[in-house]
Amino acid sequence: MRDQRDVGILMDGHHPIMLMQTTDERLAMLFLSRLASRRSLPLHQWTQTEGLRLVSDNSKDERFFTHGHTLEPKDVLMHIKSKPDSACYVLCDLHSFLKDPYITRLLKDIVLQQHENSRKLIVLMSHEIQLPGELKPYSTHLALPFPNQRKLLGMINQELKQWMANNRGTSSFWNLEDIQNLSKSLEGYSNQDAQVWIRNALHREQVAQSGSTRHAVDVRKRLFSGTDILHYVFDLSTLNDIAGYSHYKNWLSRQKGMGKPPKSILIFGAEGCGKSQAATATSSELSLPILKLELENWMSISDEESDHWLEWLKTLDTAVIWLDRIDTQTLLLPDSTRLRLQHFLDKLSSQFWLIATSSTQSMPFFELSLADRFTERFFVDLPHFEVRKQIVVTQLNTRQININSLNLRELANHSDGLSGAQIEQSLVEAIHTAAATNEVLEDAHVIAEMSVEKPALFDAYDYLDAMRKWASDHASTAD
Repeated sequence: MRDQRDVGILMDGHHPIMLMQTTDERLAMLFLSRLASRRSLPLHQWTQTEGLRLVSDNSKDERFFTHGHTLEPKDVLMHIKSKPDSACYVLCDLHSFLKDPYITRLLKDIVLQQHENSRKLIVLMSHEIQLPGELKPYSTHLALPFPNQRKLLGMINQELKQWMANNRGTSSFWNLEDIQNLSKSLEGYSNQDAQVWIRNALHREQVAQSGSTRHAVDVRKRLFSGTDILHYVFDLSTLNDIAGYSHYKNWLSRQKGMGKPPKSILIFGAEGCGKSQAATATSSELSLPILKLELENWMSISDEESDHWLEWLKTLDTAVIWLDRIDTQTLLLPDSTRLRLQHFLDKLSSQFWLIATSSTQSMPFFELSLADRFTERFFVDLPHFEVRKQIVVTQLNTRQININSLNLRELANHSDGLSGAQIEQSLVEAIHTAAATNEVLEDAHVIAEMSVEKPALFDAYDYLDAMRKWASDHASTAD
């Protein structure tokens, strides 16, 4: 989901101030709560009537915990300045005090405190914000519309009508309770992200209903509703969303429609180079649902429970089962558990497309027999020149940004050594930096952000070199 992904990138980025323009404070806080929770980042909210409060990790539990006497703007900023830990602070009523030079100075003091081991993100939230000029170089700006319950119900009903029309008038097993539950679960998502969730939920519905009895549909709905062990992935990519991967795309295209049995695939290599996107894009290309298997949680259940999951999965006929970061979850397993896992994977691979992704920074995983359980293995290296150009074009087109003012060769040259994720990070930061000053996006904006990124090779040369050598005998290159 593009909005959530981009704001997450900004939260991880180099600008310590984020201006968030919105008219719905509650929904915006739900949105930020999800992103902060994924980063294990404490989230605080300040209003002039309530002071500073720590928001509970559970975004549906609206309890808050007051931090002393922080009703006045200078008091809350002094409090934030005194705290050494990383955190996100959402200041909802500060916009009317930004003309005060003392408040501006306090904000600047907080900004200049940033260092590698501790980062404070200041989110200024209001319907309209004018930031003093001296703080603009440290800021990004975004304006997101958040649909309310009535708007969400309208979006769901509209998509449901379109889905039934596309499926020749097929009636949906969704009832009013299902629709209301979906609309509630979508609170705090932007318009764009909610649209993606609804469409993918309807795709899930199509799969669940195909050739099924009501009982089978109920089983599949329960499976798709999400658990700690297995959950449906809503945020799908397509092969067009991924730059590079030419060999993998060609291989997958040959598999499609050939009627061959499912494959077991291992995609491994450089961190931040699109392996997770490739997994979900495989699902899209094959027109199959994708479920993510959380191995760490699966390993805690009994053999009987494991067999029960397999019986549930059989109601799907086939699907894509995704095991992310398989290396970190299996390296330390005792031999008995590894054998049990191999047996489980063998059962899955006889019916389902099995995709494992790995970014391990050491070779032991590949020396284990587990890597050999995958019949197809693809190594992902850091992007070369042409792929880096594709990444820039793909990411800007996705965000509907005109590329005519940019020198793609210059940007591809300057991004040498960066991963795909780092290039995307630089572009998103540059887009919002330019927007904050009402400027057209130019090479200088992007190059300035790329210059802040540390080349992936600095930390990864040894393990990437070892992976390349292993892959030369045991795998195909993805690109």
